[in-house]
Amino acid sequence: EELARVRNEHATEVEAMAQATIALSGALDPAELYVRILEHVARVVPCDLANVMIYQDGWAVVAASWGDERLTVGDKLFPLDGPGRLWAPEPQSGPCYLPDTADEPNWKDIPPRVGTRRIRSLISVPLLVDGILLGSFDVGSVTKAAYSPRQTQLVAIFGERVGQALRNARLYAAERERARVAEDLAAMRSDFVAAVSHELRTPLTAVLGYAELLQDRWAHLSDGQRLDQIARIVVSANRQHRLVADLLLISQIEDGVLAVRAGLVLLAGPINGAAQEVRATYRDQQIEIE
Repeated sequence: EELARVRNEHATEVEAMAQATIALSGALDPAELYVRILEHVARVVPCDLANVMIYQDGWAVVAASWGDERLTVGDKLFPLDGPGRLWAPEPQSGPCYLPDTADEPNWKDIPPRVGTRRIRSLISVPLLVDGILLGSFDVGSVTKAAYSPRQTQLVAIFGERVGQALRNARLYAAERERARVAEDLAAMRSDFVAAVSHELRTPLTAVLGYAELLQDRWAHLSDGQRLDQIARIVVSANRQHRLVADLLLISQIEDGVLAVRAGLVLLAGPINGAAQEVRATYRDQQIEIE
């Protein structure tokens, strides 16, 4: 009878672990996945409360909770440092078991509770991702010394599943961010191509217009009018030349081969050049430089 009981107990544990592994491979929403793993833990380890805590901005934040009286997801439960710091597992320490939380000095005044009942036994498993402590997986009971070494090890195994879920969630979030950045870059490139096409077309249209005017009315224009039209062609051609040069610079930046050369720039040159370009395009406008 004892052998049958142990066999049934082990079969239940193996099934719960298998279901947790299946959930891990089939879910992308971390909050939903945490809750499903907590439910499987509760099948094989008697507990009154089970939580997944994520460490953010110096606080232990509730990511998921299981029990008759669950903690509120998103609540900052306790600070990780300072006088209000409560007990938390250390990196690389493995599963930590407190047979009686009343013996923990930091919890004498603010004990962990489920409603009005105090959590007396607590197993906490550090959640490590690439060697970095990101949170803890906690299972507690209102009964003192409620857990055996075997149950502590079972919680540690489920904690590994929670750690894998946390790692997968971070990878999924990073992949989504990369996809979002790629979409933003594609939209920026599209806008950039449209803007460049417009900017290149504008001076080219002016060059063609002035050139056709000279071609059609050369014999009817005075020397002054011819020189004026040629000056406008030169201004527009120089503008297009600068745009092409800027495009080449952008290409060098993307290829990582841009060489920056510091040098003295006399502002009068580019300022007068800009004024000359505006005067050639808008003959009826008064341009003043200070």
